[in-house]
Amino acid sequence: MTTSSAQQLLDELRQLPMAHGALARVLRVLNDQDSSASAVADALQSDPALCARLLRLVNSPAYGLAGKVKSVDRAVIALGRSTVRALALSDGAGLFSAGPNAVPARYWEHCTAVAVTSSLLARHARVSTADAMCAGLMHDLGAALLHQRDPSQYRALVSVPDSLLDAERARFGCDHAQLTRLAFAAWGLPGDLATAISLHHQPPGTYTDRLAQLVAASEAFASEVLAQAAQFGEPVVDQGAAFDALGLVPKGLDLLRVQIEDESLQLSAAFT
Repeated sequence: MTTSSAQQLLDELRQLPMAHGALARVLRVLNDQDSSASAVADALQSDPALCARLLRLVNSPAYGLAGKVKSVDRAVIALGRSTVRALALSDGAGLFSAGPNAVPARYWEHCTAVAVTSSLLARHARVSTADAMCAGLMHDLGAALLHQRDPSQYRALVSVPDSLLDAERARFGCDHAQLTRLAFAAWGLPGDLATAISLHHQPPGTYTDRLAQLVAASEAFASEVLAQAAQFGEPVVDQGAAFDALGLVPKGLDLLRVQIEDESLQLSAAFT
């Protein structure tokens, strides 16, 4: 993680949040712990597309709220500042831009599927649904950032999923899970989320972080349920080991499969 390539990536990450004035205003308000949800909503109004995305997220069935949320300030309260900040920074980093170089193919389909699965499994795994949703959406942020740095090279790397992490480290000085942790630190996002995300490709029995175990299990489960529709070319951990680490039995969760299929499709529409 100390290579010049990784350091250059980190330096670039620190510059991204100031890329345009609207995002800088949103972040200033979010970083002020005394600011109200209404103040955050007012700052967000300068980005109608981001407001629409927040509302679609908070009203997705996977989020599990009773009743429709129609106002941005209520969405901010329901989603929490970490999720709002993560989505705003993703917007600033160009992850919602059109075109083949914004993110890897099927990136948002994958992330929304993992987010939906994480939120559904969270209720069985004694993990915060809000944290599960945020971690699921953001767990592969580093992959998008590496893709943007060299799209053609990254497309070649993801064509061989089993060697992706080693190939990323060789080419960029860090893998995408490590880079996501760096991005969270550079952007002031919570350390517990960053830690969980950085571990999700490690064998689930080698750590005790339940959010990390949940993300790993959700990625494996979503990849099985949705197959190619939820994969962009990264390795996934063994599903049985991931469920064992959480103390869950996959066969007892068969009813979730239809929910994952339906709700992933709905949520991905908000991001693609």
